[in-house]
Amino acid sequence: MWHTFRRLPVLRHFLPSATPLRPQNLQNTHHGTSAATPPAWAKREEPLEGYDSSDFGYLPVAIGDVLDSRYVIKGKLGWGNYSTVWLAEQQNSPRFSALKVLTSNGARHLCLVTEPMCETLSSYAAGWEHRALPLPLLRQIARQVLLGLDYLHSECNIIHTDIKPANIMFAPLGDPTSLFAAAAAQSDGPNETSVGLSPKGRSIVRVPQNRFPFPVPENPNASDAWRNAHVKLADVGVACRADRVSEYPSDVIQPSALRAPEVCIGAGWGKPADIWGLGCTLFELCLGKPIIRHDEKDTLLPVLQVEVFGEYPLELVQRGRHSDAWFNSDGSSKHHFPRPISLPLDQLLSRRTDADHLLVDFMKRILTLDPDRRPTCKELLVHEWVNSQD
Repeated sequence: MWHTFRRLPVLRHFLPSATPLRPQNLQNTHHGTSAATPPAWAKREEPLEGYDSSDFGYLPVAIGDVLDSRYVIKGKLGWGNYSTVWLAEQQNSPRFSALKVLTSNGARHLCLVTEPMCETLSSYAAGWEHRALPLPLLRQIARQVLLGLDYLHSECNIIHTDIKPANIMFAPLGDPTSLFAAAAAQSDGPNETSVGLSPKGRSIVRVPQNRFPFPVPENPNASDAWRNAHVKLADVGVACRADRVSEYPSDVIQPSALRAPEVCIGAGWGKPADIWGLGCTLFELCLGKPIIRHDEKDTLLPVLQVEVFGEYPLELVQRGRHSDAWFNSDGSSKHHFPRPISLPLDQLLSRRTDADHLLVDFMKRILTLDPDRRPTCKELLVHEWVNSQD
């Protein structure tokens, strides 16, 4: 089987290094388990049926495999619907990489070679009370993701289309080579595995994913506590060139809870949709809950957005190919409820008692309903909240 490798452009580095981070202990003290007695961790890994499809199936990968004659697999970092991600050490080199092995396209698997990272903001937020992050960290995240997104928009002319907490990752503190080398050394011993049968009867060996946690500073609410924290925008697997939106395979982008209004009603989308997705992401990290529930039906999205953000602009409604499902010709909503089904944005933000007027103003601007009036990354980067110090 052939393996195609392509190196993605690395986004700019914005922060200096700091104290080295201790790696998470790899679970490699057990031998393989049979399909009849799968370990508890196996339920959190990629589904066995994902290996059955010859058109879009996972590539079976094992610890110790060598891809492209130079990448030695040392551990699994994660998985998604369309890929598995592995920590790899380059032969005859101290360098480590993250290999994102995409599901097959015919007889080939495209592998994206990127720098290995620590945990995502989604998993990091889960360790905080109410899943809400400290505001100094939130500001740091906003500034850095805006810088990375501006690079995609301005320099690469690329729309990310899938900005969410799970696609923003912490960079390692200190020397990343030492961090990943310590983890890779543990893979030389017995590795925990689970052998299972796919629905078509294929014997599949899986290993648990091993993430690298990001530390918590001693005083997380101090204004300078996160000065060495560095996050990067990841996963451009469903990105789109801004000048080729018409060729994109779907009219619908973004998870439903983070979907921009123009996408919901089919009014055309572009770079402003990324701004909306980032706004929803920052709101969720600020309050610990999304503006709209992640399991909400698509048919309710415009209705809920009206409850939170107010009426859609008439010009936006008139551009929407699906607007008549929710709006009258004058732009008013067709759907009315005896009581509000959500709170306005101001009231939602007031639940964060330490939120100041600058944060509220920033959130209102980034979550502007009209994509033509939604600020760009460069405009948001000069906002007073992004540049303020507590």
